[in-house]
Amino acid sequence: MKIPRTVTIKGEAWKIRRKKKIVEQGHECDGLCDYTKKTIYIASALKGDEAAITFMHEFLHASIRELHVDIDRGVEETLVDGLATILLKQFDIKPRKRT
Repeated sequence: MKIPRTVTIKGEAWKIRRKKKIVEQGHECDGLCDYTKKTIYIASALKGDEAAITFMHEFLHASIRELHVDIDRGVEETLVDGLATILLKQFDIKPRKRT
């Protein structure tokens, strides 16, 4: 799967950026949605399936935000983790091989 540089969610443009180190609430993480900047960050160290799953996970967080859905943080994490994996497998989305 080729991760795009931008996506549009409900008419709102979101940027996707790679970042060497992503820290949220004092913990290093693989991805992050910055709702203020409308930017999805993905750790630059991630490759292949890990990068694709992280992108889909953060894309789903951004989508929930744009839908103005207010759900418990733990429930949201479980939901986006599961949906990211299901969507990638269902539509046979695979990372693009580097040449």
